[in-house]
Amino acid sequence: AARLYEQGVFKFADWYGDEFASEEERALVNESKLPLHLNLAVCSFRLGNHAHAAAHASQVIQHEPHNAKALYMRGASRTALGDIDGALADLELAAELAPTDAGVRRALRECRAGQRLQRERERRLGRRMAAWGAGEAASPAP
Repeated sequence: AARLYEQGVFKFADWYGDEFASEEERALVNESKLPLHLNLAVCSFRLGNHAHAAAHASQVIQHEPHNAKALYMRGASRTALGDIDGALADLELAAELAPTDAGVRRALRECRAGQRLQRERERRLGRRMAAWGAGEAASPAP
């Protein structure tokens, strides 16, 4: 399925020149092209290709900034890629737009848990660096 969606996206890229198209033509093309990008994002996410999923979800968000499904896909992908701050921004907006969506809520909880783990790791690293620096300052130079 992902291959077919990708072929569809490339077909539009082959014949469609954004700089030469009228607003009406762009709207018609986007009406077909954006669902292809969104479906490709979903397929890529399920296949574990999170960078690809985030890129295709971003294509949708560029044209439809309040598309909850695209924000969810990009947020979940960013979480998997370790971009916790970007993921949190996407998922919080997706949760506002789709407050009853269980998948969005679950992804937001997982992202916040990842954020807590990341902060704890940073605190531990900071303490170790401070302890190492204090030990370094206390020992005489050779």
